Amino acid sequence: MKTFIDEIKENEQVDSFFLVKEKTSGLTKTGNAYLKLKLGDRSGEIEGRIWTSVEALVQSFEKDDFVHLKGRLSLSRSISRLILPY
Repeated sequence: MKTFIDEIKENEQVDSFFLVKEKTSGLTKTGNAYLKLKLGDRSGEIEGRIWTSVEALVQSFEKDDFVHLKGRLSLSRSISRLILPY
């Protein structure tokens, strides 16, 4: 069943499909790669972060793709984001 962005609550586990509106890669202060995503559905947008297995995932999807994601909503510095463990 589809979970819409506006229905997700803090620390709630999410298992749903989203549109990738933006995809950028970066490096942490310690030099580890991560992906920063802007995800959307008809109810809104949310930031997503992938911290592990980045090298394996970076080529598996692009901007404007629909992706199936599993993660948890985290509130950090007043920013809601999906943390996507892979």
